[in-house]
This record gives sequence, C-alpha cells and structure tokens, in this order.
Amino acid sequence: MRDYYSMTKEERDAHHEQWGKPNSFPPGWKEITAAKFAECGFFTWCIELIENRTMFHLKEMTVDGKTTVIYDQMGDQISARLFFTNDGRGYAISNQVYDSKKREWRGHSTGEVFYFEFGCKHEWDGELTPQERQNIGPLFRCEHVVKCSKCGHVWRYDSSD
Repeated sequence: MRDYYSMTKEERDAHHEQWGKPNSFPPGWKEITAAKFAECGFFTWCIELIENRTMFHLKEMTVDGKTTVIYDQMGDQISARLFFTNDGRGYAISNQVYDSKKREWRGHSTGEVFYFEFGCKHEWDGELTPQERQNIGPLFRCEHVVKCSKCGHVWRYDSSD
C-alpha cells in the first residue's frame, strides 16, 4: 500500500489523469449507505493507495466576457480519505461534509460518518486471448485475465482455493 505523497511526479500526473486532481471529485463519485459500504469491495480488494482530499464542486465564472471553470469554495465540500483498490475502483470515508444550503458542517460535530464509492462499475468481458495478454507474462494454473468493456481495466486473478 502506498501513500499519495510517496509517489513520483510522473506517478502523480498519471493518477491525476485517471482520478482527477486533489480538489476534484474522482469519476463515478457516489454516496452510499453504511450497510452498502459493509458489503462493498473495500473489504475484498487490496488497497493500493490512500489519499486525503478536500473536494469542491466546479462552477462557471465569467470575467470580462471570458468564462472559466473554478472550484466553488462557497458550495458543498467534502474532506475525505480515499482508498484506491487493485480492481481499479475506490472507496472513501468522511466525517466532514459542508452543506452550503444549511451553511453548516456535518459529521465532525454531529458524529455522522459518510461513505462513498467511485470509479467504474466494471463489466468483465470473457478471458483475454493469448495475443491480448502477451504483455502480462505467463499465467499459472487456474489464473485468468479479463478486461472491463467500459474502462479497459485488466484484472488477473487466480480461481483456485
């Protein structure tokens, strides 16, 4: 497991390309219930990276006729710990959610904890052909390689018990 700050600049750049920058929500961000979190992949998959983020929604701002997109620091915001798993998805936990409509922080002062998931909801294709998996290396008995038809994530797994 790695920490965000132990990554090289090249690794951070690739991470930002896939998951967004530190003040943005990662793709597929969705709040889930505590019950769903208890059943999710957080407890199944290996955690590869942990990152702390304070995320803001984006808004358009026009100055002198030029429109730009900025982080809305007066809107809703979430400070969370993000866990990136080896299945190409992720989960997050937060106790600090700022509700701009109510103009109050929730969680830290109320004892609430919030759960989130993000990334692709994979749809696994059949196994890769020998030509498609030539860069993966040799497979051992009971190993399989599949690819998500939505995002292209490749998963190599062992089906033996």
